[in-house]
Amino acid sequence: MPTMPSALSPVTRIAVSSAGSATPATTAPANLTATLTHHAASGPPPLVGGEDAAAYEALLARVAGAVAPVDVLEEMWVRDVVDLDWEAQRLRRLQAALLRVAAHEGLAVVLTPLLGLSGAHDLAARRVRALLAAAGLGHDAVTAQTFAARIGDFDRIDRMIMQAESRRAAALHEIEFHRVLLAQALREALAAEHAEYEDQEDEADEAFDGAVPGSHSHGAGRRVRRDQ
Repeated sequence: MPTMPSALSPVTRIAVSSAGSATPATTAPANLTATLTHHAASGPPPLVGGEDAAAYEALLARVAGAVAPVDVLEEMWVRDVVDLDWEAQRLRRLQAALLRVAAHEGLAVVLTPLLGLSGAHDLAARRVRALLAAAGLGHDAVTAQTFAARIGDFDRIDRMIMQAESRRAAALHEIEFHRVLLAQALREALAAEHAEYEDQEDEADEAFDGAVPGSHSHGAGRRVRRDQ
């Protein structure tokens, strides 16, 4: 690969060095601290009550280290990827919490055939466990009935999870597409630069051959070697 001009920016140097590879480097960037600082400056983490800020920052650091963003656009997409993944995790926790808080609905459905509607709402936990055991039922039966009672809510949460994961995949695709376009543009720019340099060499050779008698083979020899 030709030597990169010193005027290229660090971002351009990274893209040029990976232009010949279909897969960009996934090692942690040297400016990982600066990248995380940039994300911190773009706004606070999208956390709700009870969520672990340290876990979010650890996820951000791991994703930034894996993707190794090379410019501000990729840094923005990395933040999107992390936020969307965090959102999908939150929705899954919400599903589990919904099963817990709505368990009384499923329990009422399970106990009603055993005790009648009025008796199903007035039982202590110990009596409930005994009745379930006597009927050959476990907590799975309560969970199943709870899920059935709230299946519309679970279906909506599932769709929200799929949307978050789809947007996360789109952000990762944007990073990949951005790198392909950047590498292609850099390859074309370097090819044009080298072609222009060779044209200048040819002009200089022709001028030299015309100015110095008996030197007509000088430029031709250089052109032949270059063509080879």
